[in-house]
Amino acid sequence: MLATDTTTKRPLGRLCGPDTATNGPRHRLLYLAPHQTVVLPYSRTNSGWECVIVATRAHRNAHHLTLTDAQIAAATPTVPADPERDPDGYARLAWTSEAFRRWPGGPMLAFTRHLVDELRIPASLHIPARALAGHNTIAANLPTTRPVAVGRLLDRLITAGMLVRSTHRLWRLTMPPAVTR
Repeated sequence: MLATDTTTKRPLGRLCGPDTATNGPRHRLLYLAPHQTVVLPYSRTNSGWECVIVATRAHRNAHHLTLTDAQIAAATPTVPADPERDPDGYARLAWTSEAFRRWPGGPMLAFTRHLVDELRIPASLHIPARALAGHNTIAANLPTTRPVAVGRLLDRLITAGMLVRSTHRLWRLTMPPAVTR
């Protein structure tokens, strides 16, 4: 099931700064349906907007993207999110975007991508507890993150209610109700 087939929409929200007409799309998370990607426009250029790729349904090595004004205008401030019908799309798009909205910058984006793409059981929202216990192994896959930081990043997700113990062997990716700013 593709993310565009789901009917549940989750607001993406803003990162920071006042919500004024002069800001345009700056600091606003946007979903690009044709690319199935969530982006954050941050800088106006002659050819459009420079954007950070926050989340994408497919694995991508790119981290930045330049979009035209027409592409920005076609983007939506909501992302398709149905954890039951499309757990992969929910985890890759909605959950990763919410973590970025809460903790923009630093190692959190790379960490959440690693959780979703490498540690999560495919077609589910579960991560084996054994995989989360290996802080050294996780840190080895994130070049700028040390093992002690892995524990702190996990604590942030758990405290925020975005990672909850499902059983003694599994953790589940969750999200509190949508809050936009």
